[in-house]
Amino acid sequence: MTSRLRLPLAACGLFLLPSLLLAQGNSANAGKKTDDSPDVQWANLLLAAKPSPGNSVNAAKGSNEQKVQIAAQAEKSRATAASAKDFYTKNPNHPNAPEARKLEAIAEMRGVNDGNTAHLTKAVATAKAFRENAANPLNARVEVALAMDRLALSQKIKARTVADRPEERENVADAVRAEFGHTAALHDYYQEVARGADMFTAQRIATNLLQWPVDAKIRREAQSIVDRHALLGKSLAVTLPSIPGGPVDLARKTGVVTVLFAWAPDGGREMLQSLTPWRSSLRPGVQLVYLALGGTAEEIATLQSAAPIKGRFCHQQGAAVAPTLRALKLTGLPYVYVLNRDGKLAGYGPVGELTSLLALAMH
Repeated sequence: MTSRLRLPLAACGLFLLPSLLLAQGNSANAGKKTDDSPDVQWANLLLAAKPSPGNSVNAAKGSNEQKVQIAAQAEKSRATAASAKDFYTKNPNHPNAPEARKLEAIAEMRGVNDGNTAHLTKAVATAKAFRENAANPLNARVEVALAMDRLALSQKIKARTVADRPEERENVADAVRAEFGHTAALHDYYQEVARGADMFTAQRIATNLLQWPVDAKIRREAQSIVDRHALLGKSLAVTLPSIPGGPVDLARKTGVVTVLFAWAPDGGREMLQSLTPWRSSLRPGVQLVYLALGGTAEEIATLQSAAPIKGRFCHQQGAAVAPTLRALKLTGLPYVYVLNRDGKLAGYGPVGELTSLLALAMH
């Protein structure tokens, strides 16, 4: 499905490849080529490394199917690492040889499978060698260092993904910053952490970013996070068209707690179903408003049946989306805002923060 709302979403995998896929270009998108020139080898390598929907981990958490999917992804990553090593070994002077070395290191870490110490030992050794080699580009060394330390964190907490540990991930970034100083890759990582963090951690990280030598894009997003924090205790001057029925005025005092769940139809059923853990725990006196940003009316109608909790659906598309994004200071989806009985913003954050946000609103 073509994306209509281009917002950064909270990262859900073990690692990101921030710059590797930028160079894939049209040749990679067109499919694997048969020419054996180094340039085509590189394009094919990037194509093989690119995540695809068919290889995503989408089975139920803890299920055997999920374990099979994770193992398949890990095996694919190890194969990518081997191909990257083969590329720079055969083409040591190619302009993309340093990038291939980085790809090898990151792919080896993505290839670590639970319980396999041999994979872990090899991945750590490969990453450590790249990290410590001053001849490698600084920003690339930082990317590998972040991935390496994030892997160490995942091993420590016994969880494949550490996306729900923003403070620990912030500590990882702080340690890498102390080692290497400020780089674009480091700032991207901090911003990624801020997107998926609780409101206080996000505010702290964004405030720091605004004081650092970040690029304009990072600065704009950090400022949005700081501005969002300033909305606490205030009414949200946003009126939303509902499906069906009249408009939903978020600034109106309702006498009940309101949960605004902002989501993108492009995220499909999975994004809506992130609310499932709260299906039986929402108390009486709490109303849920689903705000779909982007997509078509037909898509919304189809996806409504996937909503795990009864609520009122609102939909904005086209030119109406941007003003709402600005008013809510949204930087990623899905996201929740919780308004107290007086219609004031009690808190906001990723969906996983909903329990604590409801407690603030009920207080």
